[in-house]
Amino acid sequence: MGIVSSLQEISDVAAVIELEGDIDFSISQKLKEELLGVINKGKIKLIVDLEKVRYIDSSGLESITSTQTKAQALHGDLFLVCAEPSIRKIFDITGLDEYIRIFDDLEKARTAIG
Repeated sequence: MGIVSSLQEISDVAAVIELEGDIDFSISQKLKEELLGVINKGKIKLIVDLEKVRYIDSSGLESITSTQTKAQALHGDLFLVCAEPSIRKIFDITGLDEYIRIFDDLEKARTAIG
């Protein structure tokens, strides 16, 4: 099962959220609620770290894109950290890599988020 394994605040409006395990239909709604909950607490700039994620399905992608949409509506943003080729390929195939910025490591994402 995949879910938020850690949350690190990096500023008043920014946080790093680390996920792990499998992100599928069985947990995607809970994940979405948790991610949106972080945004609703004022963290409108999010880095979602997928380094420990082994699998993600379309419901997991929807959780991430919904979070991105909400963050952007509040003048924030969402960045992903994902170097795993099998996970990264899903974002490439679906075209989401053009909608969400994806970084190979956390430090590059932290620099980009400002």
